Amino acid sequence: TEEWYELAYPDPNYRDEVIERWKPYLKKAEKSNQAVYTGEYNITCKDGSVKRCEIYAQFISENLIVTLNDITARKKAEEGLKESQQRFDYAMKASQDGIWDWNISENKVFYSQAWQNILNIDEESNSFDLWNKRIHQEDKDEVMKSLNLHLENKTDFWEADHRLRAGDGKWKWVKGKGKVMEWDSKKNPTRMVGTMTDITELKKVEEELKESEERLNLIIKGSNDAPWDWDLVKDDLYYSPQWWAQIGYEPDEIAKDSQLWARLRHPDDVERVDNFFADALKNKDSYEVEFKLKHKDGHYVPILSRGFISRNNNGEPIRVSGTNLDLTERKKAEEQLKESEEKYRKLFENSVAPILNTLTDGTIEAANPASEVFFGVGRNELTGANLLDFYANPAYRMEFRRAMDEKGSVTDFPIQFKKKDGTLIDCMATVSVHRSEDGSEILGYRGTLRDITEQKKAEELLESERKRFY
Repeated sequence: TEEWYELAYPDPNYRDEVIERWKPYLKKAEKSNQAVYTGEYNITCKDGSVKRCEIYAQFISENLIVTLNDITARKKAEEGLKESQQRFDYAMKASQDGIWDWNISENKVFYSQAWQNILNIDEESNSFDLWNKRIHQEDKDEVMKSLNLHLENKTDFWEADHRLRAGDGKWKWVKGKGKVMEWDSKKNPTRMVGTMTDITELKKVEEELKESEERLNLIIKGSNDAPWDWDLVKDDLYYSPQWWAQIGYEPDEIAKDSQLWARLRHPDDVERVDNFFADALKNKDSYEVEFKLKHKDGHYVPILSRGFISRNNNGEPIRVSGTNLDLTERKKAEEQLKESEEKYRKLFENSVAPILNTLTDGTIEAANPASEVFFGVGRNELTGANLLDFYANPAYRMEFRRAMDEKGSVTDFPIQFKKKDGTLIDCMATVSVHRSEDGSEILGYRGTLRDITEQKKAEELLESERKRFY
């Protein structure tokens, strides 16, 4: 017996436990003529594997006969079934889906508690009408039509989104799913089981999304943006009607594929844009890039393309969505601005009158060559200096700011400045306000100065002579 114990139960702790469990059964077996069930035990085999066995003990002519019934496979099956049932229970609790089981022959339905919780009801009823009479009238025909098609074995399963009246009288959107599981000998359905999911919030989101898409479509129609969407996995690129219109075509007027936009690019843009896009797919979530697309009539349209990159759980790009903006008018405006700025620069540099750009605190941002002569200071020294330092009298500054605040600009405003060497200069200032793009903020002032020092001296001399003779 000791040798058997050591072989079957090599773990000494477990062996001691088994010996203690066996003692009362052995006493019982000694007094009985039949085999005594002693329980289930883990038996270690020669190869080290462990089997679950039922053990029976029986004494025959004072010899102990031990019978082992291997139940390892049965135990595994039971554990598997238990685990499967537990997994199902956990899944249903986690999903909060309601379960129903319809005995079609008797027209009785089992409704789970979760099913009733969705509708905020608590009724001890197995009536088909508990569900049927709660269906919204606008949904009922379609729901029953789809259900009957499945009962007639014309569909693989039944599924229907519909509204049900809840216990508080409000309507809830639900998704019903089910399948006939049993049929009688005449191929009539006898049992159908399924689930019900509360999709009320989902329907609200879908409705909001629909409204949002409608607003977006109206916005897009009223703008110059041309949407596009590229499914990288399927290599399928959607070109919107606005996209086609930007390059002068009707939708699908020419053969399209995911590389159509690439073939229509200006040759000078190909390598730059290819490298940029490849880098964006590796390292970015969004991007914007400029290139030109060939118009139907042959000229090239400047485009600003903006894209958002969607990735899978591994970080791999799977979709790129974005818009193209026609930059034609902007490019024209930029060119006109460039020409205007060039004209201003030439006027600024070549003007015989001093021209100054200052900040609101008087700091000189820019000064033309004529300003150097006017103030007797080199341009490098003049730029960054404060115009307040050149006022002959600070009161001039106060009068100037008061006039600018009242009128927004001044013409031939009398001011007296002093050169670096202290020489006084009488002048007339013509100044306008420089504002931010939206006009809400004053950034500084731009103006020209006209030296009237000699004119004023001549006027004073003329006045002096007039007084002498008159």
